[in-house]
Amino acid sequence: MATLYENLGDANNKPEVVPRQLKVGILTVSDRCSAGTQEDKSGPNLKILVESHLQRLGSVNVLTGCVPDEFHIIKSCLTHWSDNENCVLILTTGGTGFSLRDVTPEATKDVIDRDAPGLTVCMLSKSIESTPTAMLSRPVCGIRKSTIICNLPGSKKGSQECFEFILPALGHAFDLVLNNIHKIELTHTNMTKVTAQVHKENIKKSPPHCHGRTESTNEETPPMSIRGSLDSLHSNDSSIDSSDYYSQSSTENNHACPHRKTAVYIDTPKVAERDRFSPYPMLQVHKALSIILGSIQPMKKRHLVNLHAGLLGKILMEDIRAKEPYPPFPASVKDGYAVIAADGSGVRKVIEPIYAGHMPQQSISSGECSRITTGAPIPPGADAVVQVEDTEVVEKTKKGDEILVNIKSIPVQKQDIRPIGFDIRQGETLLYAGEKLGPSELGLLAMAGINTVPVYSPPSIGVFSSGDELVPPGEEKGKGQIYDSNKIALIAAIREQGFNAADLGVLPDNPSRLCEVLLNIIDDTAHQIVITTGGVSMGEKDLIKKFLEKFGDIKFGRVNMKPGKPTTFATIKRGSITTYFFALPGNPVSAIVTFYLFVLPAIRKLAGFSKPNLQRIQARLSFDINLDIRPEYHRVRLNWDTDDGVPLAITTGSQCSSRLLSMRSCHALVEMPSNEAVRNLTKGSLVTALLIPKLIT
Repeated sequence: MATLYENLGDANNKPEVVPRQLKVGILTVSDRCSAGTQEDKSGPNLKILVESHLQRLGSVNVLTGCVPDEFHIIKSCLTHWSDNENCVLILTTGGTGFSLRDVTPEATKDVIDRDAPGLTVCMLSKSIESTPTAMLSRPVCGIRKSTIICNLPGSKKGSQECFEFILPALGHAFDLVLNNIHKIELTHTNMTKVTAQVHKENIKKSPPHCHGRTESTNEETPPMSIRGSLDSLHSNDSSIDSSDYYSQSSTENNHACPHRKTAVYIDTPKVAERDRFSPYPMLQVHKALSIILGSIQPMKKRHLVNLHAGLLGKILMEDIRAKEPYPPFPASVKDGYAVIAADGSGVRKVIEPIYAGHMPQQSISSGECSRITTGAPIPPGADAVVQVEDTEVVEKTKKGDEILVNIKSIPVQKQDIRPIGFDIRQGETLLYAGEKLGPSELGLLAMAGINTVPVYSPPSIGVFSSGDELVPPGEEKGKGQIYDSNKIALIAAIREQGFNAADLGVLPDNPSRLCEVLLNIIDDTAHQIVITTGGVSMGEKDLIKKFLEKFGDIKFGRVNMKPGKPTTFATIKRGSITTYFFALPGNPVSAIVTFYLFVLPAIRKLAGFSKPNLQRIQARLSFDINLDIRPEYHRVRLNWDTDDGVPLAITTGSQCSSRLLSMRSCHALVEMPSNEAVRNLTKGSLVTALLIPKLIT
């Protein structure tokens, strides 16, 4: 790669290149995305673009966040990333339209010190050329201290295009805001050299009176001798051209998204020649789960999230320690009077009242007291608090103010006073890495004055169903067709656990078309986990395994269980990015059972859970059952109203893998062993039950 203007100057005079550390913030502004009801596609896509393009300028550390369309929350995040995280660039996506909730430009205006109208004009003018409705966007670009802040549109396409529009200027812009004098001067000097050289060549080569233009064009074209210099100007470490990335990306994987130019096929043998037996060994459930969790590597990059921006349910990446003690001053435990304990009981003169949120202005002397509220600072001189119930008024003013009160009890030193650091010591570890943030944990962070914490990014998940027989609910179905229930159930199960999932549609039973759709999704790298349901067994239209055999690395293709034997897990790599691919069976119960057993632990591990597996408990059967040759996961409801505290497992009825009614009101999956050792289990037998987590009740 060419270094800065190496084609323009003396190679011996090139300065030593010192890699820069660039911190970039990407903030998605969306009520729905922050609430988890809609997948954030723009933020993750911008993160990929930033890491791909800006690495030419130095080491890139990307912070990401997702906040609702709330003025003060947006402003708080922008301020924190600029002032505390020292981001050189903050890209916001969303909230720039005409809606009443679109307040990103207003929040940005409130934090920037200077406007950057050139960036705004560039984005708007180029956007309007391709999309007339872009004139309804209200982006703001500006500078706060040494941070460039740019508002991008909320759509994935619009935000990507606008980022690419301003991309060539960012390197030099960073030098300017960071006051990198040497690089600024070098850039300006070489720009002047190139401009002068182009002008000189044009005058020398052009015929008289044509001003460097030919009769067939109105554009000036630099001579070939100069183009190398111009190319270096646009490929050095102070400017970036996005075209290289896309041309390389499209040729490297032999396709271009979203429409593949070359058809891709998978081997589909003739019906009479297809496999009659699966070539994949049948693994035990615990072995399959171990392979999955061993294959998954959570992202280690710090993802800073604001306290107001949807931290509930997230997993901490680092230990959190208290920056200051709490309370930060000696505080009253009760409403009463601050006194000197040595004065004992008796009448006291009441001086200034002290309220929570206000520091006392006077010291307490012997014979005096101050009326005080719960949580208020203890005044100097006082060493005890007497609750109001142990006092009585002796004298008051005409306006009702207290002059003298009688302390009826004998106070002792430190009575009803919380000393400094009583609740939280300075430096104390409040929360540990791997902890899940619930309501109390968020309250603890707020109490300690901690506004932003690093958490694991929730994984991006996409869900397909497969089969030409499927019709979306609500549409008219033809003969031989059924409604698509698996995708609805799987997406709902994912969202119930606090994660989000994208509906990727229905995969066709056509081999080349199925390949095209799946490869476009895989190559887009927007989803860390891809889930399919159906098309994974031994039928002639079961094409998923064939696809994975050609384009992925199948870790296992069969599991010794009922339901769910054809469950398949594979990984597909695109450069440094791995997609975890779960091909679940098509029967409704099989799909949802294997989701809980295999996919949910994988999602949890990617999200940073230290213990991603389902919780196991002991339960007692309320029914007799004949065991199967394969271990079975029997759907049950649990009744906890028992004398010994062991819940009673009540069957949900017929366990046929097509009968989704067996999952209705299901609390747990009971692990029934195979019949190799015993033929049946009787009522009252103790069994292991895997609890199905219910976050929404």
